[in-house]
Amino acid sequence: MTARQTIRSTLHKLKQQSRETGQLHLPAAAVTVWAEAGIFLLLAAVLAGAVILEGCAPFGVALVGAAGPGLRGGAALLGACFGAVASLGFSAGLRYCAAAILTFAVLFAFADWKQFSRPWVGPVLAGLLVGFTGILVHRGNSWTWSEQVRLVLESALTLGAARCCRGVVLPKTGSAGPTAERRIGGLVLLAILVTALTPGDAGERFALGRCLSVLAVMLAAWQGGSAQGAAAGVVLGEAIDLAAGGLLA
Repeated sequence: MTARQTIRSTLHKLKQQSRETGQLHLPAAAVTVWAEAGIFLLLAAVLAGAVILEGCAPFGVALVGAAGPGLRGGAALLGACFGAVASLGFSAGLRYCAAAILTFAVLFAFADWKQFSRPWVGPVLAGLLVGFTGILVHRGNSWTWSEQVRLVLESALTLGAARCCRGVVLPKTGSAGPTAERRIGGLVLLAILVTALTPGDAGERFALGRCLSVLAVMLAAWQGGSAQGAAAGVVLGEAIDLAAGGLLA
């Protein structure tokens, strides 16, 4: 059953139930689904606030590409649009809103196609649309070499972040323990959260992202030993450095 059929059937059942009984009783599964949608909405809003490379905030779009069509993707779309506008302002955030809307619209429209269910389609689409909207914004302006490189890096970061996060945000099918894909995806997702929660002008003030990174490194070292702790420390340290504009405060 496709995403559109699932949404239509669910709404039809709820409408029929309200007509017959006059009350609306949500089963536990429905409550779980809507709670999950709320998590995706908040997560996308936070990720969209991760501003890097002097005004680039592509990670909300990356989550939309990772979540795919359906309720998760729709909730991620709303959160990404809100976070982009809140962090960058309306004019600058409108570009990422357009990229997120186009990403979700294409995935939703072609959800019936088997080719669009492959794990790389959503991330590649998100990366291409971030680059496409960037080209449209800079159209007619003289581009410097650094701006062109930054746009390419932004598209590549969107694709990579969406591909890594896909293994974490989507339900696990097997019963085995966490795979390497999920471990790497979780670390990448945590690094983006640290970037979003560490403002560049934090200086010596309290920053939630730094506290989160310290706890994450300690947990990684406790669970996986010194090697995993060191790897987490390097990745999260680079995320804090990136949030600070390349120089640690």
